[in-house]
Amino acid sequence: MRNPHNVLEEVEYGERGVIAIYDPTSISYPGFVLTEDVGYLRKDTSCECGRNGQTLVYISRMPGVEVGCCAINLEKFIEEKEKGMAIKGGI
Repeated sequence: MRNPHNVLEEVEYGERGVIAIYDPTSISYPGFVLTEDVGYLRKDTSCECGRNGQTLVYISRMPGVEVGCCAINLEKFIEEKEKGMAIKGGI
């Protein structure tokens, strides 16, 4: 979890922050995906199966960000490009 006012800083367990996800596919250096979502971490939570660990509690999207995900935003982008081409007579 990152500080919403300065994403270079982490927040403590239980504090609200911007969700950052570690990307294990990056092999040259640690890579994180900084989302536009807000949540907090709970630690020492137990599962019925007997395992213990962290739990990510999702709260909401960050205030002021567009609702959607990468796929939705890409679809909107493609639709706008296609509209522009249709107006110019390309489609």
